[in-house]
Amino acid sequence: ASVVGPERDYISYSAITTYQQCPLRYRFRYIDGLPETVVSSSLIFGGAIHSALEFHFNELLIGNDPPSQDLLLDVFQEAWQARSVKHVQIRFGKGEDHNSLSALADRMLTAFRTSPAADTEGTVIGIEEELRGELIPGVPDLLARIDLITTTDNALVITDFKTARSRWSQDQA
Repeated sequence: ASVVGPERDYISYSAITTYQQCPLRYRFRYIDGLPETVVSSSLIFGGAIHSALEFHFNELLIGNDPPSQDLLLDVFQEAWQARSVKHVQIRFGKGEDHNSLSALADRMLTAFRTSPAADTEGTVIGIEEELRGELIPGVPDLLARIDLITTTDNALVITDFKTARSRWSQDQA
């Protein structure tokens, strides 16, 4: 069997970290292609927040004003629903439910909208762009998604948004 499964000819950061955490889970998910019946609420939450940020930057890209807080929350909720219907069961953290995560999304999107990250310096040239390439000959390509690419007068700026509970260390980054 292929080391990346029948439908994949690439490897990703999430596949690598899955292997580091549990090689058997990696096999079940990426080689055998078994469906996951339980998904972490943090995975759905992160994807829904990313959808709201993607919407925000798409609005800027086409020349519109930044979307309102209510509109970003609507995008979050639609993305949450679309992601959650794909899974049999969502595993929430202690004290979490959809309402508490919606309130957290409201706070995060409020903080985002008032931060310098929401008002890019320069020009938006890419949102959720795919980057794929060979790093080591004979090893499957590495596939990554870049959240935001902007240009300024003298730089190309690549931004990756994270929704982890704690700040990444320099080694993780």
